[in-house]
Amino acid sequence: MKKSSTLLTTLAAGLLALGLVGKVGVAQASTATPNPTSADTKDDTQLTASTDTSVTIKAGTISLYSMPDSIDFGSTDIKKIASDGFTSEDTILAGKVEDYRGTGTAAGSNTWTLQAKIGQWKDSTGTANDLMNAAATISVVGDGNNKIDKLSTDLISYTSGHEGITDITPAVSMKIDQGAFVNPDKYTNQIDWQLSTTVIGD
Repeated sequence: MKKSSTLLTTLAAGLLALGLVGKVGVAQASTATPNPTSADTKDDTQLTASTDTSVTIKAGTISLYSMPDSIDFGSTDIKKIASDGFTSEDTILAGKVEDYRGTGTAAGSNTWTLQAKIGQWKDSTGTANDLMNAAATISVVGDGNNKIDKLSTDLISYTSGHEGITDITPAVSMKIDQGAFVNPDKYTNQIDWQLSTTVIGD
């Protein structure tokens, strides 16, 4: 057993000398020459030293928050719809997108896009109503080009933004065209908001 152990040791040493043994799991040493730990009393050549430094920066998160839980567009009646149609008052949202993932992009470059869609208009029994789905529209209008004239059941881009905090403050309103044929009832729908990005971070 002793002779076999000596043979294995000799073989391992030979492989290391030939560079045939991998370096998996070997930590990378500092490239700096170790600094002396005592004074040189023979000459004055010990005049420099070097110190390695490091810092770790962790990614934050991206969040959409402070969007309203509900919007009441008010009420109207069949006669008014027949003669004038219906347009609700604007509801101004006060949402925010907070992005501190540290995406590494240039300042001002967009790193996310906010999209929106609606479902089906449903009556008070929870049944989808074809008449309302044909007659009613919801719009989302912000500043500049940030707007959706008519929400649909497919996602539509509303706005884009970048790292930091971005206010989401569009005016949301509902419209029923003049002369549209609808039945009297209380109808409900839902706006779904979605950030088209992947949430990353610890």
